[in-house]
Amino acid sequence: MNRMRFKIHTHFFVPVFIPVVMALLSGTVTAEKEKNSDSSVTRISPPAKWDDEAERLFEGDPRQRLHGERPDHNAFIDEKNVSPVTEVQNVSWDDLIPAEAVEDEIKSLYIDMGKPLARIGSYKSGGHQELEQRFAWVAAMFGILAQHGEANRWKEIAAPAAAHFSAASREAQVNNLQAFHNAKSRYEDLGQLIRGEKVDFDRTASLRWNEIIERPKLMQRLQQSYEQRLKRWATNQGEFEKNRLPLIHEAQLHAALAEMIQQPSYAFSDDDDYLAHCNQLKAHAQRVSQAAEERDFEQAQQFLGELSKTCSRCHEAYK
Repeated sequence: MNRMRFKIHTHFFVPVFIPVVMALLSGTVTAEKEKNSDSSVTRISPPAKWDDEAERLFEGDPRQRLHGERPDHNAFIDEKNVSPVTEVQNVSWDDLIPAEAVEDEIKSLYIDMGKPLARIGSYKSGGHQELEQRFAWVAAMFGILAQHGEANRWKEIAAPAAAHFSAASREAQVNNLQAFHNAKSRYEDLGQLIRGEKVDFDRTASLRWNEIIERPKLMQRLQQSYEQRLKRWATNQGEFEKNRLPLIHEAQLHAALAEMIQQPSYAFSDDDDYLAHCNQLKAHAQRVSQAAEERDFEQAQQFLGELSKTCSRCHEAYK
């Protein structure tokens, strides 16, 4: 799901369609209501292609009569109604992933970040890009902990920690000596948290999800999750048994990602089709996790297949 396409908003077509549609339907709506007053109306699907009949009905392709730039979807997000990460958004993270598993993911990311920070040469030769992604993922994990219903060791500082490490991700976009030292400082902050030491964060900091982590980074993580982990670990019975526990963990993370990408501050969060894809992805990931817990290899493979199909359908619709 790493490529998305923007849908043209309905209201953009209204001035074009209304006169034509009203003329077409005015003679039939009343009779249809009388005929089917006690039954629901069956809607006709739009034409599969723009053929001669559609040309006749609509007097040319109305898309050719659109002028100006395509509207920016983000401009239609009501920021007043978008909750910061510290507020409840009717998300039950508890059902998707245990708080302990989120903490484990943060610890794992900390270990992974040691190599690109070992020396300036590692940082400059692509390490800063790894850190940009991993700091963002750390921030996302703290975002989950801030809203998680289970007690966890970082609950009280999770929201400002999410803002702190999101800033670290943005800083890592720069590839110079000062950025390297900044990344090492942020990395040490994370190490102090893991060791149970106190870190002074800006307690007033509170970000929306799209400020904590950009959606392309979430899509990259989804792709990595499926291609490099889930699919490989369920290649055969032997791999499944050997990697069953990490597969459970990764499937839980996959379900959490599917929930994250539909949060209100992201584009398409009001698009029913997009949300349906996200919820299907989440459900399939949960079934993979359940199958792994029950040691059911065939079920795990089946729902991984469904998960992959859901991704493909979403990619076809949102590029």
